[in-house]
Amino acid sequence: MSYNIMVPFIYLLCFALLCGSLSGQSDPAAALTDAQKQTLKALEADSAKQAGPLLLKIGAAAKSFDRNILAAEPDQELDRRYSTELVDAIAEAIRMRIASVREIARVLTPEQKKLLLAELEKPGANPDLPSLMETVFAQKKK
Repeated sequence: MSYNIMVPFIYLLCFALLCGSLSGQSDPAAALTDAQKQTLKALEADSAKQAGPLLLKIGAAAKSFDRNILAAEPDQELDRRYSTELVDAIAEAIRMRIASVREIARVLTPEQKKLLLAELEKPGANPDLPSLMETVFAQKKK
């Protein structure tokens, strides 16, 4: 897969990894309490706040990398530098995502976790926890 095809995918992936829709529910067996909803909304807001600058950082690193590889004679040292910056920014997004998922899991009850695990085991299940929660808890943005 070429780099230029991957860049938009990476942006979308990072945004999806850092943000999620976590409000409302309709299944009584999987109902989130008001306290859980408030906590999850706060986590979502914090993730979105962190995502903006990080996406700009990823975009800037990608743009620098692209400029160099599109030059008549790409600079090998700049290639290494910009590649490292891009990989580091994406790794930072993944670390933030992992931390967010851990925080989300701390908010859920054991019963809610079981429901999510059951959904996750289904063929073709979305592995993105906020998206999975939308499916399980029939969540809709207000």
